[in-house]
Amino acid sequence: MNYYSEIKDRLIKNEISKKVREIKNNKSDLTTYYEVGKLLSEAGRHYGEGIIKEYAAKLEKDIGKKYSDRTLRIIRQFYLLFKKQKWQPLAAKLTWSHYLELLPIKDINEINYYIEISINQNLSRNKLRKQDIGQIEIYMNYINENIKKNDQDKTIGIIVCKENDKYIVKYSSDARIYTTTYEIQ
Repeated sequence: MNYYSEIKDRLIKNEISKKVREIKNNKSDLTTYYEVGKLLSEAGRHYGEGIIKEYAAKLEKDIGKKYSDRTLRIIRQFYLLFKKQKWQPLAAKLTWSHYLELLPIKDINEINYYIEISINQNLSRNKLRKQDIGQIEIYMNYINENIKKNDQDKTIGIIVCKENDKYIVKYSSDARIYTTTYEIQ
């Protein structure tokens, strides 16, 4: 018996099984969130916007804090964003984490651009986030070369986003892109 080959074969099979489960779980999550988003949208039309807050309170009590008012609004936003598009093929290729990065973007063309990049370049959520920093670098370089005068201070890029109901500021002054995060009280 070749123990190493047996060990390697079992570990490889396990890794393949885990990957298949991850893909199935991701697709299940996205399908569920899409369907729940649709239901939330319909409930909002029938009972008003306050129903989401009411459902969040009930769900937090019955299921746990995972389904807060903010989370339900994000799930509804996911549905509203993709209801007119063929989102199903994308579900298996991007994770919910990817979509959480993309949902704050208001322009559907920009979202589709980032989806395409994420799929084609197999970007993780963190790499997708770094795309924003890369975009800021392009703007900063343009300003430095075309707008900024020699006697002015170094150009900095600022990204303001909201995480966990707090505004977060991330900025870059380049030095080959260093980011700092601040919480605004």
